[in-house]
Amino acid sequence: MCQHIQIFLPNRPGEFYKVAKLFGDNNINIIGYHLASQGDVCVLQLMCVPHDKAFCVAREQYRTYCSQRKVIVVRIANSPGQLFKILEVLSEKSFNIANSYQIGGKLNNALVIIELLKEDDFHICKNLLKNEGIDVLETVEDEV
Repeated sequence: MCQHIQIFLPNRPGEFYKVAKLFGDNNINIIGYHLASQGDVCVLQLMCVPHDKAFCVAREQYRTYCSQRKVIVVRIANSPGQLFKILEVLSEKSFNIANSYQIGGKLNNALVIIELLKEDDFHICKNLLKNEGIDVLETVEDEV
């Protein structure tokens, strides 16, 4: 099962730097991220290797402002129309995406990170994508 880390940060200069430095100092690789401003707060979502160590380090530093969520990670060819296929399956079954971003993978592949609005839909959606022949990953460690 894949998870990403979510940290709420003050929206001011240097806050993302502090997270990147903390992870770098602890030999944690940030393989993908999404940063979004929401007024006085920023929401930072991170895919890290190793994940468990990253979450422990982040949780120690950011306490209640840090959480982890299950995500579906899909490997696609980095070419036109690939994302459409995934979104078509999700749309047809009315799965609601809470957050999504894409990161580079090995060779000419990309990894699509999908967090569903309803965590209860996670296993159903993951199995549906697999049954449609979509390459759903169980871990991201081998992708870096």
